[in-house]
Amino acid sequence: MRYWPVKTVDFARLPLKPGDIVLDLGCGEGRHVISAYVEADVQSVGVDLSLDDLKITRERFVGFAEPENDAKSFGLSSASALELPFADNTFDKIICSEVLEHIPDYHCALVEIERVLKSGGLFCASVPRRWPEQICWALSDGYYNVPGGHLRIFRSNELREEIELLGFKHYHHHWAHALHVPFWWLKCLFWKHQDTNCCDVFSQGCQIMSGLYLSPGLFPEEFLRPTVDFILGCQRDNGEIPWFDGGYTDPWDHVESAMGLSIGGELEAAHKAYKWLAQMQLEDGSWWASYRGQEIDNASRRESNFVAYIATGVWHHYLISADDDFLQAMWPMVDKSLGFVLSLQSEHGEIDWAVDGTGKPKGDALVTGCSSIYKSLECAHNIAVTLGENRSHWLIARDRLGNALRQKPERFDRTWETKSRLLKLVSWSWLYWPQGLMRAQSRFTAGCSSGVPVTAHIGRVTSWSKICCGRMKDPPGPLGLFC
Repeated sequence: MRYWPVKTVDFARLPLKPGDIVLDLGCGEGRHVISAYVEADVQSVGVDLSLDDLKITRERFVGFAEPENDAKSFGLSSASALELPFADNTFDKIICSEVLEHIPDYHCALVEIERVLKSGGLFCASVPRRWPEQICWALSDGYYNVPGGHLRIFRSNELREEIELLGFKHYHHHWAHALHVPFWWLKCLFWKHQDTNCCDVFSQGCQIMSGLYLSPGLFPEEFLRPTVDFILGCQRDNGEIPWFDGGYTDPWDHVESAMGLSIGGELEAAHKAYKWLAQMQLEDGSWWASYRGQEIDNASRRESNFVAYIATGVWHHYLISADDDFLQAMWPMVDKSLGFVLSLQSEHGEIDWAVDGTGKPKGDALVTGCSSIYKSLECAHNIAVTLGENRSHWLIARDRLGNALRQKPERFDRTWETKSRLLKLVSWSWLYWPQGLMRAQSRFTAGCSSGVPVTAHIGRVTSWSKICCGRMKDPPGPLGLFC
């Protein structure tokens, strides 16, 4: 059985093997992600920015589902191609069909594809041919001026070279959709006489995504469950969630873990985690840097972004659970925490990153910490509005903080430890050779549970970091060519 829509990907050239994990990046309404599921016993995953398209895909998939077949699975996720929510080396096959021409920073998307593709995996890229596309652009300005429309016309050799610089080997190409070309020429020729609903759809899609916090039911359970189970295994009877079993607990990561429980549907466990925070909150609205059970593990400081972040977690849980009683119960904690945070805001707008053990401010503000607080202030005000509480001064404080972040860089990171020490972790000569990359990767990830390399914090090295993080498909040669 084969899925009926015309496909740009020839599965005879992209053979699917039992057990393969397949990603359709920019899956749209599902032609390739469903076809892959039907084609073989694989885990087929579709990703797209458009929630409406994902809903259509899910509806279309119903007729092809094989719930009795444990050898295959199907999942959908709303995510950006520039920041895929998957670990390195996850997928055996990746399809990116008619997508790259829509992405402003398509090169970043290619780097992400390389990161999540396994060593020895297959990547299929499909973009419109140059000369038919040029005719479309010549016939109608509206063709490429539509929000979410085509941003560029690719030369095949240039795109191929860019992909090969990431370490891929080209082995086949073909053309498809020949019958669609005259249709689009006619469509462009009479563009001004068409119904404008397509433009409205694009616009609505953008509006939906700008306010999207969570897309319920679109995340594959099999990807989330191991993480959720790990968090549950670490959570103590009193609700506390340490870094790991036997480790300490800090308010920030405790909230992150609680958010993971909420996403995983473990609402009672998440609620328990927030109740623990409420019990441990100090009179001034803050928390110590870390705890072990009911005991203080680090009484040297209390960090403002940690304290503010509680509002983000509470609002996140409410958006998922729609539990008004939970929001009301957490309000005193949120209100007190913001009181502590804003007591550290200076006349210039920045917010001190911490107070010491005696309550004395540390005397510096951090860009990263204040950026986090900026978002937490938004969440806190959303909570206040929902509960009918007037906290307009929070918005004023947020505006002052935002202005400082944008206009007053001299107010931040004045005394904070320089990050130049991190450069010692990498030798530039290492980056030229695969064995060096592996050595660098092992050092990057040694103390990092997420596996994200520390080069993410080193200015321009960021563009190299994801190459360092994943295994090369083939030695790419000097990485200077990449930059």
